[in-house]
Amino acid sequence: MATSTPPPTPPHAVIFPFMAQCHTIPLLDISKALSSRGLKVTVVTTQQNAPFICSKVSDCSSISISVVPFPRVPNFPRGCENTASLPSMELLVPFIAATKKMKQPFEALLKEMVENGSRPICVISDFSLSWTLDKCRSFGIPRVVSHGMGVQPMVVLKTVSSMDVQRESTSVSGSVVELPDLSLPFALDRSDLPPRSDNPEEDDPFSRVMWEVEEADRNSWGVIVNSFQELECEYVAALEFGSFAQSGQGMVCGARSAL
Repeated sequence: MATSTPPPTPPHAVIFPFMAQCHTIPLLDISKALSSRGLKVTVVTTQQNAPFICSKVSDCSSISISVVPFPRVPNFPRGCENTASLPSMELLVPFIAATKKMKQPFEALLKEMVENGSRPICVISDFSLSWTLDKCRSFGIPRVVSHGMGVQPMVVLKTVSSMDVQRESTSVSGSVVELPDLSLPFALDRSDLPPRSDNPEEDDPFSRVMWEVEEADRNSWGVIVNSFQELECEYVAALEFGSFAQSGQGMVCGARSAL
């Protein structure tokens, strides 16, 4: 009697949202899009955030949730695992810093997946979780970063991020900033730009966080955007080949067709 060949194991993608609703929801939409295309998806989150995520993806059998513990941090509100629970936004940077203590549980989770024959084809993680890059690299897993925004704002963000390094590419007329080779339907004012420094060690804690984010973005495998080709096609090339892209890193940026 002929034996049937078992179906091939579907590709496995890991999604790791930052613990804030506005960051989580776009990645859950992406999780559903990947699931609808036959991928197995694992969403990584903490105990208190799991019920919300479960309520949004419970109708997708190929999406599972893996819970990692949120660290206990001295002088930080106990049980606060989402930015919505912060008593003050002054605690945002300490909250982001606290997530770095999730490195070991996340590493253990990836190791378990690899050893069980379910190696992820990629990890899509929020930009605030820049530390996931090193853990992905240790297993040879591509890290894709999500900012939860469309192509145009991403181009502006990345171009502005490189301005201090490439001031000669940017002209300032009065208070209006003109970005190189980029036509915007609005005026970008100097006051719209965040303060930057070439030495993050001397910056305030938030600037240090953003410097780490930019470094991880440049060295990640790719950037995923919350858009589609037909909507923002005129900005896709600027995102893919912008001056912020670091050659030799295998970084691929761009919009995908409608998900």
